[in-house]
Amino acid sequence: MIKIKQLTFENIGRFVSPQSIDFESLSHLVQVDAINELSSGSSGSGKSTIFQAIEFLFGCNDTPASILQSRLTKEKISVSALLEKNGKEFSVSRSGKGLSIQIDGVVTDGSIKLAEEKLQELIGIKPEYLRKMFHKRQGEGGFFLSMRPTESYEFLSDVLGAGAWTKKAELVTDRIKSLSLKRDMAKQSLEMQSHA
Repeated sequence: MIKIKQLTFENIGRFVSPQSIDFESLSHLVQVDAINELSSGSSGSGKSTIFQAIEFLFGCNDTPASILQSRLTKEKISVSALLEKNGKEFSVSRSGKGLSIQIDGVVTDGSIKLAEEKLQELIGIKPEYLRKMFHKRQGEGGFFLSMRPTESYEFLSDVLGAGAWTKKAELVTDRIKSLSLKRDMAKQSLEMQSHA
């Protein structure tokens, strides 16, 4: 499981200047409360922007970056985070320049495909499922119960890591078939030689 320790973002939603949130001091379950100082209500205070920044960072947003970008500037969105997985820290940043991942001083960037694959490997769950797991939007129905059987199987396989074991089991099954075929061919060869 990935833990977000620090999140920094700018030029997204109503936020132009860099905003930084320290999640390390918070518990595992976080509720975002905010007040819009112009209206004294919570609407338009930037709560959803935090989730949109995380979605943008992880590549699981379904809203184009051009719409997420603040209308108050021409500068591109920039989101970065200090993350932790299995006790190991790493950083991820995404902007108009692309995606960059740094683990143990090794930076993966340049090739967006390579960096996206590395991020997917770290997250361990498909982006479309990740967004629905951590950000249920208003009026949006539950996603797991509405899945078809194949989708729920695929989702649970991803989440539980069963996909890797399924692939290994398939390789073992293929190897067993191959060895069985070789055994049968060897038996036939021995029988033919003994009759000769």
